[in-house]
Amino acid sequence: MILTHDEPGLVSFIREQPEMLGLLQVVARTVQLPDCWVGAGFIRNAVWDYLHGRQVTCATLRDVDVVYFDPVHVNPVRDHAAERKLRTLFPGVP
Repeated sequence: MILTHDEPGLVSFIREQPEMLGLLQVVARTVQLPDCWVGAGFIRNAVWDYLHGRQVTCATLRDVDVVYFDPVHVNPVRDHAAERKLRTLFPGVP
């Protein structure tokens, strides 16, 4: 695969990485946090690994930042519950 430096190229790259795609789908559908996003470092690190001939896996991405915004329910208990759920679904992914 040739990784192009445009949005379709990145989308194709992610679609060819089943572990990354699975993580994105779980964050989007399972954790159910409002206005939820995965930090761009997730993609940057994967592209870096790919371009340097390393295997792309979520476990080697150093960390995956998941952020969300809910002005109604500001509660650290909810934050910790979401993090525990993600750690259970993706053990070994920092």
